[in-house]
Amino acid sequence: MRLTPVGEQLRKDLWPLYAGLKDSMQRAKVAAQGKTARLRIIVDGCNGRLIRTGC
Repeated sequence: MRLTPVGEQLRKDLWPLYAGLKDSMQRAKVAAQGKTARLRIIVDGCNGRLIRTGC
């Protein structure tokens, strides 16, 4: 199945809205579980140093 040019434009226009809604639903789900923060850990590949960001 292929989209028409109008369908392609509509998908392109609506994708950011869809992605934002999906992200919002995920944040709501996580908050309902009592998990309101995200910890991101980055390992520097050159020397194995551990860098923590977020919280």
